[in-house]
Amino acid sequence: MRLIVLGLILLLASPVVSQERVLEVGDRVRVKMENLDETLFGEYEGVEDRYLLVRQDGEPTATRLPSWAVEDVKVQTGTKSNTVRGAVIGGVALGLGMGIYGALLGRGVSSFSAEVSEDEGTVVGTAMGALVGGLAGAGVGALIGSAIRSDVWEPVELPAKPLVAVLHTGRFSFGVSIPVER
Repeated sequence: MRLIVLGLILLLASPVVSQERVLEVGDRVRVKMENLDETLFGEYEGVEDRYLLVRQDGEPTATRLPSWAVEDVKVQTGTKSNTVRGAVIGGVALGLGMGIYGALLGRGVSSFSAEVSEDEGTVVGTAMGALVGGLAGAGVGALIGSAIRSDVWEPVELPAKPLVAVLHTGRFSFGVSIPVER
């Protein structure tokens, strides 16, 4: 019976595997505080009492941020290029512009030619302008977007100080460590 109770206690006290990244000293963090419009950026330096220590960019010492007022903490995991975003923006912008230009040009061509109706000239001009402009714009946008890098941020949990309880019996000692929320 004691073995079953001990097994249940160990099973319930086992740590749950978290999906979020663990915050480590030296990580670059982005901290959003309650009732503060700006976001703080800096290097994580640890937890002291119930305060988060972050050395903000350009500051020589760490700032103590009250952990109960921290709304959101994210850690930088790398950077990414904006190639696809640039291609989409460039393709749409230049495709629309060249489509309108093609429609006007097609309408003008149809007024000089008896073989092409005004509607045909407008449709063909719009389609050709949008296609050529869209492809060219996507190419230029992809090149520009690949040169622009953005930070990648991942949410993290603040490290919690554990609550430790130890049970001493005549022959055995049993201890449990329970993380306490901020």
